[in-house]
Amino acid sequence: DSKRMNIETVDQPINVSSRVSMQTSVLQTTTKTTAKHLSFLNPMFLGRVAMSTLFDSPPPSGWNSGLSHHKGKPSQFVIDDEGLKWRLCAGAAVFNSRNEVLVAERIGKPGSWQAPQGGVDAISNFQYSRTPETVTEAAVRELYEEVGLKNGNQVLIEQIGDDVGPIKCRYSTKGTGSWLEKEGYAGQELNWVIFRCADAMLERNPSLLCQLKGMNGEAPEFSAVKWENLDWVVDNVWKNKVRPYQVLRDASRRIIKQWDERCKAIDF
Repeated sequence: DSKRMNIETVDQPINVSSRVSMQTSVLQTTTKTTAKHLSFLNPMFLGRVAMSTLFDSPPPSGWNSGLSHHKGKPSQFVIDDEGLKWRLCAGAAVFNSRNEVLVAERIGKPGSWQAPQGGVDAISNFQYSRTPETVTEAAVRELYEEVGLKNGNQVLIEQIGDDVGPIKCRYSTKGTGSWLEKEGYAGQELNWVIFRCADAMLERNPSLLCQLKGMNGEAPEFSAVKWENLDWVVDNVWKNKVRPYQVLRDASRRIIKQWDERCKAIDF
C-alpha cells in the first residue's frame, strides 16, 4: 500500500478575494451563512495552492506501473499480498459550504451518480513532468477533464488534518465484464482528494458552471451535476462503488468537524 501523503505547498498564489464578496448571495446553512463558511477562501488563510505527493522516496513495495488500454494511457497499479492487481485511481470529492458533495450522473446510466474519478497515469503531464503522476495531480486533472473545474479557480484543495490520513478503498470489478477485468485487474483502489468550492455560482448551481463536454480531448462521461449529501450518494452510487463512498462518508465526519471549528474561530 502507498504511504501517507505528505502535504506541501507550491509557489502559485491564489486570487479568490474578489469572489468572497459575492458569497452573501449564496444559500444559508442552518446555523451560519455561506459567506461565513467561504470566508476561508482568501489569500490570507490559504496562502498558496496545496499540492501533495503520493509517495515518499523510494516508492513502497507493491507499487508498479502497467499499461492499460483504457483511453490508451499507461496506469499505475498496486499488487496486494495475494498477488491481485488493483488499478490506482484518484477521486475528486468537492464539498460546498453545507458539506454536500458534487456528484454527476453517468451518461447512459440514468440514476447512477458519482464524483469525478479516474486512473493515476504512469507518466504525468503536470508542469511538463515525465515522472509518475501523483494522486493529487490525477484528481486535479480528472476534475477538469470530466466537469471542467480548475483547482485554484472554482475549487481549492482542502488541507485535511493528520488524524484523517489517506482516504482510500479498494472495490472489486469481478464479474462485471468491464475492461478492467479483461486487463487482469481485480478492481480499483480509489484514493480520495478533498476539495472545497471557491465560487459562488458553483455553490449556487453547479450546472451553470460545470462543463460536461469532456475537456483535454476526453470523451464526455456525465450528463448532469448537482450537490448532494453523502448519505444520498451512498444510496445512489453503482453498487460496486458503495464501499469507497462509505469510506469517504466516514472520513468526512472529521473533515466537517475541522471545517466547522475553523468557521467558529472567525471573528466577524
